[in-house]
Amino acid sequence: MIQPRLNMQVIWRKTIDIFWQHPALWLPVVFADAIVFCLKWLQRDAIHRIVMWLAETHSVLGEVQYRTDGRWFRAKVFLLTLPITWGTYFVSILLYVVALIVVNGVLAAASESGRLPVWAWLDVPRPRYLSVLLLCLKTLALCAVSLGIFFGLTSLLQTVHLREVMINPVFTYGITALLGTGIAYVISPAAVTILRADLSHPLTTLEASRARVAAALAVAGSVVISLFVQHAGQSLLDKPQHLNGVMLHGIELLSSLLSALPYIPLFIALSLIASNKDSETTAAPIVEAV
Repeated sequence: MIQPRLNMQVIWRKTIDIFWQHPALWLPVVFADAIVFCLKWLQRDAIHRIVMWLAETHSVLGEVQYRTDGRWFRAKVFLLTLPITWGTYFVSILLYVVALIVVNGVLAAASESGRLPVWAWLDVPRPRYLSVLLLCLKTLALCAVSLGIFFGLTSLLQTVHLREVMINPVFTYGITALLGTGIAYVISPAAVTILRADLSHPLTTLEASRARVAAALAVAGSVVISLFVQHAGQSLLDKPQHLNGVMLHGIELLSSLLSALPYIPLFIALSLIASNKDSETTAAPIVEAV
């Protein structure tokens, strides 16, 4: 028999309790974000090498020169870097989805045993691979649409001579928050559906709305944290002579991890919504165990 569903207030309370009492659940998101950070670094390095390779020319005297003008040059850069850019996006999305599945699997094991067993990390239920692939592709497509909207808006601002608005960080982060919240609003019900083990009980409208609220708040929180972290670290990055390369990358990694922090409670909340069980019978043992 299906247990009464968790209401939103209980979900928030359980999410906060689990988040603080079980830091081990942070690890999937931390690992995913660290790998994504490394992938983005490799992406930038690969694109830089491609641009330098395409721009390199030789004069009649044998001197190496670099030319980056011309439509043909920009077209070649676009065609060669397109697979790298969107391949990195896809792998990044996949890593976060895997982190979500791991968090859900560990919480499901904890709800049965009353604690967070070590073996739960090695025995996460296998997801429906086609559903995961479709979710990643759907998210990737929404990211492409969002980038198109963002660049279209910036082009419009340039046309009406409002470039100072376009380069304002508050404007950039505000648009990013709106577009990111829109993506989260669309894909969060599908994410909960992937987590739900019992396919005979489809996601209800109420559960979908709760997932959307949680996802929208997490994305908005991530953008706000990113804005404050960038502002706080700007004084250090403005004086790179006092920092070596390792320290600079360390600061960037820490900024990325702090920005990803809201996704930890989000994944916990989505897992609770997907579990579709009463808070008194299932969720309580999770937060009582050490």
